[in-house]
Parts: sequence; structure tokens; C-alpha cells
Amino acid sequence: MGEVTPTMAEAVCSCPAVKLILPLFQENVHVIGVSGEPLPHHVEALVVKHMVPII
Repeated sequence: MGEVTPTMAEAVCSCPAVKLILPLFQENVHVIGVSGEPLPHHVEALVVKHMVPII
């Protein structure tokens, strides 16, 4: 259901790999600076702008 435990958060943060975060909107949660475009548009932007240069 999307829950992240403190242990999971610590493992991700301590990893030296590049982290790409795709925030999803939940009721009563607003991520400032994130556009309200549909999920497929966000996934495409993540792949084209961030993953293609890495691979």
C-alpha cells in the first residue's frame, strides 16, 4: 500500500546509487513543485530525461 518503513528508508538513503523519485498524489498530500500531469507523462519524463543518459 506504499508504506515505507524506517529500515527501508535508511537502506535506500545509504545506497550510493542515483535515486529517482516519482511522487504520486495521495489525498491530503501536496508535493510542491510537482505538476499534476498524468502518471504516464511523469514516467516518460523520468525515462527520457534521467534514465537514458545513465544507460
